[in-house]
Amino acid sequence: MPFEDPNKVPLKFVGKLKFKDNPGRYEYDYLLIFYFDYGDKILEFYEYYNPITAAKAFGLKDKI
Repeated sequence: MPFEDPNKVPLKFVGKLKFKDNPGRYEYDYLLIFYFDYGDKILEFYEYYNPITAAKAFGLKDKI
């Protein structure tokens, strides 16, 4: 997923979690976008995910 700005880098990853005391699982795709300065230091990053999916998996649906 290239960007016009070479200092903007996307990262997609999958989170997989098996609950210790619950038969369920949490599996989800995340998207992070990093912004670097010209010295390759991270200036900022943004994380994108669906909080409703996370709330359902962790039993927190009533909190949203």
